[in-house]
Amino acid sequence: MHISRRLFISLMLIPQYLLVQLLKQHPALIETYYSNGIYPYISGLMQQLFSWVPFSVGDVLYAIFIVTVLFNIYKQRHEFKRYPTKQILKITQVISVLYFLFHVLWGLNYYRPSLHSKMNLELAYSNEDLLKTVNLLLDQTNTIHRQLSTNDSLMVTFKTDRKTLFNNTYKGYQALKNTNTFEVPYLPERVKASLLSLPLTYMGFSGYLNPFTHEAQVDDLMPLFNTPLTAAHEMAHQLGYAAENEANFIGFLATVKHPDPVFNLSGYGFALRYCLNELYYRDKAQFEALYKQINPGVIKHFKIQSQFWASYENPFEPLFKFTYSNYLKANNQKKGIKSYNEVVALIVNYTLR
Repeated sequence: MHISRRLFISLMLIPQYLLVQLLKQHPALIETYYSNGIYPYISGLMQQLFSWVPFSVGDVLYAIFIVTVLFNIYKQRHEFKRYPTKQILKITQVISVLYFLFHVLWGLNYYRPSLHSKMNLELAYSNEDLLKTVNLLLDQTNTIHRQLSTNDSLMVTFKTDRKTLFNNTYKGYQALKNTNTFEVPYLPERVKASLLSLPLTYMGFSGYLNPFTHEAQVDDLMPLFNTPLTAAHEMAHQLGYAAENEANFIGFLATVKHPDPVFNLSGYGFALRYCLNELYYRDKAQFEALYKQINPGVIKHFKIQSQFWASYENPFEPLFKFTYSNYLKANNQKKGIKSYNEVVALIVNYTLR
């Protein structure tokens, strides 16, 4: 490519950045013209292109991209010293193109109005509100667990495999679409097992949405108990809800409204853990009293999840999470990775309204 074209594409990164900074100040415009305007067509096209493929196209593209970058770095390692300007332009032009595609295909959803404002949910809640919510979630979790298990002390035996869980996740959104709980603009079609599940696990992540192919990816190694919630979370990203706390909340809604009680258990168990964690910091005595009321079989599921993630802990995981946290902060989530925990406010105020 001619150097002037490289320079032009590279310099386009500046007006792109400034335009994004301008657009983020006008969430209503993004909601109207992007999130509810062109985005559903973009997402629909991406699903038509990639959803039918049985494996993750996005994972393959990521792998090819990484190998290509490493190969070019090695091949042109001497060129960096001889022609540094030319090499810098190559790098910045790639960044410029990726920055453009990221925001046009999905990333502008980070700047849409908050979900709590659209659903008229408060973000503040008292200790009493939290306690009431934990009690309600605990009762629901125990009740569903008893439906699925022959004994309070036994874990639920999953009679469906992971692929079936993935293929049935959309039914939760179908149930939501038939109620006035949450507006579902269209039904996402499917979830895929990530081809990069092992490195994903070592990084400490249970799933992700590929913003370039719109494929919802889920870690294929983690315990089945949390798989329905994670799959529903990634589908929420497909629908254009980029904020992690909102995707968590929508995933919770899609699982508890699902016709399959296995999904209900995953959703209520997820919400119970998050709310219990918050209660622990606010009132340890109440936490300990309520924790004893959880069915032992449910607690076994919780412990298996914790043991699974602990078994993959490594010195690089904090670095991955630090990087991801800063990525979130750069995309309108001020608390970074801690924004996942903000789902508690949505769950509490939704449950008690």
